[in-house]
Amino acid sequence: MLATQPGVSFAQALPTGGQVTAGQASISQNTNTMTINQGSQRTVIDWNSFNVGAGNTVQFNQPNAQSQALNRVSGGGASNIQGSLLANGQVLIQNANGVLFGKGSVVNVGSLLATTKAINPDAFMAGGTLQLNSTGTNASVVNDGSIQAQGYVTLVGDQVRNTGSINTAQGGQVVLAAGDSATVALPNGQGIQLTLTNATANALVENSGTIKADNGSVLLTARGTNTLLSTVVNLSGVVRAGTVVADAGNTGDVAVTGKIDASNNAAGGVGGTVVLSGDRVGVFGNASIDASGDVAGGKVIIGDRQRRAERQRQHVERHGCDRSGLDQRLRQGFGRHLGRRQERQRRSDQRRREREHLRQLDQWRGLYRRRQRLDRYLG
Repeated sequence: MLATQPGVSFAQALPTGGQVTAGQASISQNTNTMTINQGSQRTVIDWNSFNVGAGNTVQFNQPNAQSQALNRVSGGGASNIQGSLLANGQVLIQNANGVLFGKGSVVNVGSLLATTKAINPDAFMAGGTLQLNSTGTNASVVNDGSIQAQGYVTLVGDQVRNTGSINTAQGGQVVLAAGDSATVALPNGQGIQLTLTNATANALVENSGTIKADNGSVLLTARGTNTLLSTVVNLSGVVRAGTVVADAGNTGDVAVTGKIDASNNAAGGVGGTVVLSGDRVGVFGNASIDASGDVAGGKVIIGDRQRRAERQRQHVERHGCDRSGLDQRLRQGFGRHLGRRQERQRRSDQRRREREHLRQLDQWRGLYRRRQRLDRYLG
C-alpha cells in the first residue's frame, strides 16, 4: 500500500499504453518527453501505466484553461511521478493503486485532480458532477514534490499526505480529502466543489509541508470508520489561504501543531476564516492560527463533539434537564415574561387614557365656570 511504502519502485521513463477512448487527442514521444495534444474540450485516455521518471516530461497542450483530460490507469502499480508534468488546462489522474509525486517532481498545470477512486468516463464526458467511487483497494495520494496550479489542486484517496509544496494562483483552491467515495463538481471555470459521501478505514489527511492559496481556500477533510487510535486530520506544516477548513467529521480528530495563516495585512485588508471541526480538536505546542487584518480581523472557529457533550452535561447538572429541556423551560419562561409585560402595558395604557379623560373634564369645567362668570357680568 502506498501509504506505508511511499518509496515505490523507480518510475518508468514515461507513461505506457496510452489509448484515447473519448474525445480527441494525439500522443507523441521522443527520448525523454511525451506530448499529448488535446483537440476537444474533454478527453479520456486509458494507460497501462502513468509514470514519469526523473529528468523526463509529460506535456499536455490543451485548448484552454477549462479543458479537461482524464487519465485512467489500469495497470497493477501506483503512478510514480518523479519528473515533470506540465499542462495549460486541467489534468485528472485516476489510479486505484495510488499516486505519488516524488521529491524531485515538478507539476505545473492549470488545475490538477489526482485520485485513487473510480471515475466513470461517460459521466466525465457529459460534464457536471462526478461520482468518485470506491475501487475496493485502500491506497494513497502523496505529494513529496512541488505542485503549482492556476486553479485548483485536489488530491483524493484513502490517505492523503503532503510533505512537499502545493501552490495556486490568487484565489485558487486546494482540497486534500480522505474517504471511501466523494462527489466532485468540476465546473467550466476554475472552481471545484467536493463532498465526501462515505468513510474509509484508516482515513488520514496529513500536511507536513506547505500549502498556499492566497485569497483562495484550503479544505482538508476526512471521514474514517476506525479513528479511535489515529488522528484523521493532522496539520504540522504551513497552510496559508483566505479560508482554511479542517474537517474530520463526527468521529475524527483534528490536530494542529503547525501554522495556519489566514491573515490579510494589506492596506484595507480584512482577515480570513479558519474552521477546525471534529470529534476532538487540539491545537498543540508552538502551533499558531492567524486571521488578523489591516482594518478588521477575521474568524477562527474551533468546535468539537466532546466540548459540546461537556456543555450538554453542564446544562443537565445546572438545570436538571438536557439542552432540549432547557430550551423548553426558556420558552415557557419567556412566554410568562411576555404575558406579564403585556399585562403591565395594558394597565399603563388604561391609566394614560383615564388621565387624558380627566384632563379633558378639567378643561370643560374651566370653560363652564368662565361662561358662568361672563353671564353674571353681562346680566
